[in-house]
Amino acid sequence: INIYDNRGNLLSANAAGSLGGANPAVSIANVDGEGFAEIVIGANVFTLEKDTGVLRILDRFSGSQTVGKNGQGPISCVADLDGDGRAEVIGGTTVYRMPRPPAGVTRQSECSGSETDPEEVAFCQGNLVVVWNARDANGWQANRDGFCAVADVWGADGGQPPGPQNPPDGMPEVLVIANGSLLVLDGQSGQLIMEDVLEANKRGGAPNVDDFDGDGFMELGTAFETRYILYDFQPPTANCPAWPEVLVEGQPPPAGNPARNPGGSCTDDADCTPGEAVCNNLLGKCVCLHNAWQSRTEDDSSRVTGSSVFDFNGDGAAEVIYNDECRFRIYDGTTGEILFSEPSESRTRVEYPVVADVDNDGNAEIVFCTTTESGFCSENLDSQYNAGIEVWGDASDTWVSARRIWNQHSYHVTNITESARVPLHEPESWLSYNGRLYNSYRSNPRNYAWGPDLEPTGVQLTSPGVACGQLANTIDITVGIRNSGDLRVGPGVVVAFTGTWNAQGITEPLKDSQGNDLQYVLQNPVAPGGVVIVKVQYDAANNTPGTLPDSIEVTVDATNSERECHEDNNSMSVPVEAGEQAADLRIELGDIDEAWCPTPRLQATVFNEGSLPAEPVKVRFYAGDPDQGGTPIHEEVLPDPLLPGEQAGFDALLSGFPQGRPVTVWAVVDPEDEVFECDDGDNKAQGPQAFCPVN
Repeated sequence: INIYDNRGNLLSANAAGSLGGANPAVSIANVDGEGFAEIVIGANVFTLEKDTGVLRILDRFSGSQTVGKNGQGPISCVADLDGDGRAEVIGGTTVYRMPRPPAGVTRQSECSGSETDPEEVAFCQGNLVVVWNARDANGWQANRDGFCAVADVWGADGGQPPGPQNPPDGMPEVLVIANGSLLVLDGQSGQLIMEDVLEANKRGGAPNVDDFDGDGFMELGTAFETRYILYDFQPPTANCPAWPEVLVEGQPPPAGNPARNPGGSCTDDADCTPGEAVCNNLLGKCVCLHNAWQSRTEDDSSRVTGSSVFDFNGDGAAEVIYNDECRFRIYDGTTGEILFSEPSESRTRVEYPVVADVDNDGNAEIVFCTTTESGFCSENLDSQYNAGIEVWGDASDTWVSARRIWNQHSYHVTNITESARVPLHEPESWLSYNGRLYNSYRSNPRNYAWGPDLEPTGVQLTSPGVACGQLANTIDITVGIRNSGDLRVGPGVVVAFTGTWNAQGITEPLKDSQGNDLQYVLQNPVAPGGVVIVKVQYDAANNTPGTLPDSIEVTVDATNSERECHEDNNSMSVPVEAGEQAADLRIELGDIDEAWCPTPRLQATVFNEGSLPAEPVKVRFYAGDPDQGGTPIHEEVLPDPLLPGEQAGFDALLSGFPQGRPVTVWAVVDPEDEVFECDDGDNKAQGPQAFCPVN
């Protein structure tokens, strides 16, 4: 097990040994509910310590029964199945937990050897404790191993399939793909709820759980040797029949798959085929409760490749993303229709595509790997294959927003924060939080009722080289833009400027010096609640009237390219007036002296270019751009007011400077907007980069 830092440097490699099979997958979770998170691989839990400041493996705890293997792997899951506040490790059809140590003991080497309590003995011997094993719970003759997922897919009545009359009950099930079969196990006891043979003895990939068809209930997807299968837990009915035949790319739908008739447009379930369909309110269309399908694929090597799901268009039904030995495809989750197909050879082990906002633009992208060395694909389209890691996005950026992280094979949203923190006590992924229900596995959450909301918050007009309260023919237009919504947005958002000349009866876009429409394109995303300040310069000679307009309208998202929760608040109009006398602060950063580490010394100068004194003059320093999440590291307050035309230089000793990594310093003067200014567009400055080693 190799542990790397965030720059790819190897920190430690002090653990080795069998991990249960080929191509094992790593999970990171706080299994014992304290201290560092643990590394989980199959039925192995590795604790961590810091040894002289370096993160390394401390102890290993192993389970003795199934490990989460299905020909390849192992791939295990972590969840608090019984609600006792402690996480369990699911390896195939066995659930384990960490043993409690003897009092005062934090590592196995501290054990005395005289322990008699069974749990303390297990800790000291490095054994995981079995919570339940499905073989014993169900009287099987042998253990059944496989790939797992955890979700609430069944109702309180275990003898009836889930549906409107038996909705999910808020309790988790363990779903296992075991050598061609689907097992649904009660999360608390291991009792078998249902079993279905999907493709006998053909292994099967790690299962995905999500609402594939928009009916409000969870389905399961997995890939086998010759087909991708969407499994629907709601049974087929007369108007929503089963599709026994396999869909094949490029061929018409099989005659043996009868049409489904859920009904037409709807506003509620009563408008749909009674007992067989429900209303997808996002689309205003009826959808069958049963929408199982299967589509031809090729994976005659490992037969365990994974897939992922995401609702790219926000219609309530998740799409499927899968790469077999020959092609990268995106499927409609409801019908199995292939929406996209591209030659893409793959060795097909346990890998799968993931969905995340990797460029921080507020829209989802797909990340996947492709290889060309195996020669497994029967199509032999070598000239069309790429090799490496690829990122695909929508050319028009209409895919909905996604989280910016997907950190492990058994990803399920609540296991990791967007800032890559592992929760001390992970929230149950199958429950609702603040109106948000995830209840998915190997899928990123959808954002139906959320969106960005861009609006200009204020417009300032000043002239360069002219005191506040006066305007010349050249003006600086400074605009504050707030994202009042729930999702980040940008970069690439266009801000446009329109002028109105009353006497001439003219309203037209302001022009730049080249005669083009004056615009500003946001270079960075704006987080929910965030405000960015943009500034453009305009010369009255650029438009035909040759004078400053009587009013200027600023429009954010002028191209109407963003999906916002409110589209009627993107513009603000202001009269072109000189305004009041005011201060106007500006900051410049000079050299930084690393000889003063761990508190490097930075030169800074604050200017008042306004017409009134400024007080108090506060300067806040950041590690990184404060508009992009930079961290405050130091603050200075000038002892005296700064008079118009004055400047004040000082040396700042950056007391909170991060150690052990290069840091670019930024500064903001008047960060809390305590000083009334005529131009807030030059209050931020970028400084040099510095590095202070770890003491």
